[in-house]
Amino acid sequence: MSGRSNVIFWLESRGLPATDEVVDRIFAAAKASNRMLTHQKVQSIVGADMTIKPSAHETKPERRHGF
Repeated sequence: MSGRSNVIFWLESRGLPATDEVVDRIFAAAKASNRMLTHQKVQSIVGADMTIKPSAHETKPERRHGF
């Protein structure tokens, strides 16, 4: 799986459009960075008009009591 497909999955899992322009900008920033991009960094790349929503994996499930 390529890094571009990871970017596309990440965007789509948060309800953001994975246009070639946005994917290219995020992928280039990720390649230039020596660590994982933060949500704030990705938000600055995609722009203020697109708000990043948490993915299903990042939301905390309802706490259940019992077994």
